[in-house]
Amino acid sequence: MFTPLLQTANTIISGKEEQIKLAIACLLSRGHLLIEDLPGMGKTIVDPENWTIG
Repeated sequence: MFTPLLQTANTIISGKEEQIKLAIACLLSRGHLLIEDLPGMGKTIVDPENWTIG
């Protein structure tokens, strides 16, 4: 389950694999996530609240 989701996210956002793994872990555990990065680096896309599963 985790690998296809990670692969799909990595096709959209490149160079942020570790951050994507952490975001997925937060999504699956229904936890909180604070994303800090430079402007224009895809923070909104990485936000699990914007994801649709299934």
